[in-house]
Parts: sequence; C-alpha cells; structure tokens
Amino acid sequence: LPVIVKPTSFTGSTGVRIIRDDQDVEELLRLYDVEAATRSGRGEVIIETFVDGDEISLEGLVVDGKLTVFTLTDKLMTGSPHFRDIAFIMPSRRSLEWRDRVRDYAQRVVTKLGVETSPVHMEVKLTRDGVELIETHNRFGGGGIVELLQQTFGFGPFQAYFAAVLDGSEPVLPEPTEYWGGAHFLDRIDGYDPWASFDFPHPTAVMKV
Repeated sequence: LPVIVKPTSFTGSTGVRIIRDDQDVEELLRLYDVEAATRSGRGEVIIETFVDGDEISLEGLVVDGKLTVFTLTDKLMTGSPHFRDIAFIMPSRRSLEWRDRVRDYAQRVVTKLGVETSPVHMEVKLTRDGVELIETHNRFGGGGIVELLQQTFGFGPFQAYFAAVLDGSEPVLPEPTEYWGGAHFLDRIDGYDPWASFDFPHPTAVMKV
C-alpha cells in the first residue's frame, strides 16, 4: 500500500480510488455492488501501484512505428482519493523541461507494444526518478483534447491520421503559438459519482437536465 483500484468498465476516472489502509478497503466494498457487477460480467477491477508525481498527457501519432508528439497537456485533478480530471491546459507548462524525456519514453512504450500506425493518447507521471506510465490508448484523448489541439495550434489530428493511413504520410508538427488552450469540467465537490456498482451503464446514472 498504497495502491490504486479502478474498474475495467468505466471511463473518465469514474470509480478510481486510492487504497491506503483497511478502512479504505471497507469503504470501497460498501460502495461496490459486487453481485450487480458480477451478473453483468463486469465485476473485475484493476489494482495498480500508486505512483506519486504530477500527471500530464501526451497526444501523438505513430506512423510505421515512429512516434510524433503533437503536444503535452497539463491535467488539473481533484487529487486523493479519486483523482478526477477537472481541467486541461495545453500546451503543458512543463513542455520545455520534459518534452524530450517524455517523447523518448513514449517511443519506447509504443515500440515495446508493437504499435505501427495509430493515434496515441498517453498519460504519464513526472517523478523524481523520471517518467512513469499510467495508461496508454490507441486513440486521441477525450474531454475536448482534439478540439483544444485544433483551436490552440490550428492543427487537425484526425486529418493527420487519415493521411498516415491512406499514404503513410508522417505528420507535420504543429507550429508553436502564443496561445494556450484550456478545458474545465463541472463535477461534484468530492469528485465521486455514487454509482450503485461498477456495472455500466446503470439505471441510477440516468439524469434529466
């Protein structure tokens, strides 16, 4: 301990929780409807080592195994115990210091995974010992990331991906600008959605606006 527990069937950090002691385990079991999730075949959770440090995300494109990093993005989060995203700022204020190290690390990750041609959205933590992977996806990021790329840099990530698939074109890096892009999310103060289980979707999650 500590460890991070996350459900396999949710998105947007829903259900993520840090476990530091037995009391945290009891609270998790109280909130988690094991029977409902098991009936739906979605009763599994992932347990990961907790990594301390500042979290950022990377957007990029792999073409024939070579990664081009479009940008790094700062992630403002609720922190312990649920670590929900509350805002993105692009480009990251850590870009000058960390960009080369993050790019080299991410290239090793996609090479190890055998990624050939694909978008990449990677979340990493910047620690005293270097870059640590939190998770990676063969897609561009959600939460308005694509729109931020377009509005901040005037760059179309999907157009770059389509060109790579159609004729193997490597993307041209976005030109630096004097602008920053930002996205902010409305959430509960405690950063926790009271789902009846880790089953998704769940009837109690339906809301009217």
